[in-house]
Amino acid sequence: DRLTHLARTYFRADFALVSLTDHDRQWFASSDGLDIKESPRKTSFCEHVLQTQDVLVVEDATKDDRFRSNPFVTATPPVRFYAGAPVRWQNQILGSFCVGGSEPRQVSEDDRAVLTNLAASVEREIELVRGAIECGLTGLLNRKGLQQVGDRMVATAKREFKPVTCLFFDLNNFKQINDRNSHEVGDTALRGFAQTLQSVNRQGSAIVARQSGDEFVVLMGNADRAAAETMLQRFDQALAAYNAQETRYQLRYSVGMAGLKAGRSLESLIAEADAAMYVDKQRKAG
Repeated sequence: DRLTHLARTYFRADFALVSLTDHDRQWFASSDGLDIKESPRKTSFCEHVLQTQDVLVVEDATKDDRFRSNPFVTATPPVRFYAGAPVRWQNQILGSFCVGGSEPRQVSEDDRAVLTNLAASVEREIELVRGAIECGLTGLLNRKGLQQVGDRMVATAKREFKPVTCLFFDLNNFKQINDRNSHEVGDTALRGFAQTLQSVNRQGSAIVARQSGDEFVVLMGNADRAAAETMLQRFDQALAAYNAQETRYQLRYSVGMAGLKAGRSLESLIAEADAAMYVDKQRKAG
């Protein structure tokens, strides 16, 4: 909030935003001057920042063919001016740091440099935050991160009456991998499972997290049981390919699935999937 307020003041803008994107939405991690929390990604100015991976300046949107008919430009009050710089994390663009207003204006090279530096400051703050919500071993969200990001997904799903499906994974006989090899090999196995799980997360639309130890959770927004089963099929194929190249161990898992029900919380959704996972584990144990 400190950075967006500074940007709005420096640029004499109507609003300043830190916009982060997922599969089909942008949501505002910080907003000064604009009282909305999220918007569709496909109509956002910030989408063009992600595509070009560079600073975008629109001095007068009504004279730019890309934005002339954009709903933000035709709204009241309209967005006429926009300037945004990409916000990156680990070589990926997460979103943008942007300013805008209802009157056209010019942007100097010094202004561009200020905007880029502000975006870099956001990146440093994200690094501090991500360090608290990410698993250092696998790079996935940790339990705290799952709670924060998952709560947002569930709230959006309830508001838009869309499904959310949870998959709860537990590695079978993981202790044997450690005992027969070493904890370093065990860490390699956990990373391999995490990377394989993330590899079938098409377009990054699902939340993939390490819940604890050898437990992993996938939250799929706007996805029903059939979509989750399709993802599981892709994962089984990818894991089979991983196992075919691994000589020290073979990764096997149990999994439970649950769908978000009316009035239920993220915690109850995960707990239901966890219970279903134990049923699957008992069945596989014979």
